Amino acid sequence: MNNQSLEIVLSGSEFDDEKNLYLMIEALNNLNRVVEKSYLTINNKKRMSEKDREVFQLKAREFKDGSLVIGLGMYVSALTQSSMFNTLTLSPTDIWVLVKDGYRFLKHVLKAHSEGRPIEMKGDNNMLVVVTGDNNKVEFHPEVIPYLNTSEQNFERLSKLVDPEKGVNGFSLSSEEETDKITFSEEEKTLFESKTRIENEIIKIKAKIFDLNANDCTGELEVIDSDDVDVREGSFCKFDFVDKEKDHEFLSEIFLREIQLFALKETTFNPVTLEKEIKKLSIVNIE
Repeated sequence: MNNQSLEIVLSGSEFDDEKNLYLMIEALNNLNRVVEKSYLTINNKKRMSEKDREVFQLKAREFKDGSLVIGLGMYVSALTQSSMFNTLTLSPTDIWVLVKDGYRFLKHVLKAHSEGRPIEMKGDNNMLVVVTGDNNKVEFHPEVIPYLNTSEQNFERLSKLVDPEKGVNGFSLSSEEETDKITFSEEEKTLFESKTRIENEIIKIKAKIFDLNANDCTGELEVIDSDDVDVREGSFCKFDFVDKEKDHEFLSEIFLREIQLFALKETTFNPVTLEKEIKKLSIVNIE
């Protein structure tokens, strides 16, 4: 059986003498999932079967001094070539390589996005190249895209758990044979939070409001015409008002009617597809 030695560190007062069971389970579950999904990606599978859990296992071998330090063994009972890709094999070493490469990709893309730099992906089945800013090129294994399609949410959940004021300083996952680590700290949490932002430019839209909550001035509208490439004709968008105080008479006048409005976009950036999704429109004015 092939194996790889790993170490998980959960740091903060919540993991000192008395461990916060909920936070510990949440962190360990998501750390386990990012490794499992690497195995599944290389093996071209969607979910773990009973046979897969016999072939691939993560086992805690020892608990060390510190907030919560766990020595892990990653075991794979068969060494095979992936049926889908030709750059990685189904070995503990390559499973770990894909986890690291996927997280490195996420941080690289999210950092460029947070700094407002353009991002472009190029490549083929042998190598993926991400180009940011002034032709800054970084190479990744092509498997990172299908891997992150399933694991990106687990990486983000780990970052959201970080809160030093509540006793969670961060997490790390590393190989005992290497010096580089996968870390989740306030820095990484900020990068994931930067996925969602309110754009500065006011856009012009013709729309029909078909769902309206008069109590909190929120609802949903259908886009009839738009001068913005992200807000497509025929799409549906959640909305609120920048000015939250709207009387019921005004709201009755605009309900179920075609109106022209000016709004700010609240978007969520997808670091895997590099696309923006409209999370909400904040209406500034209605003509």
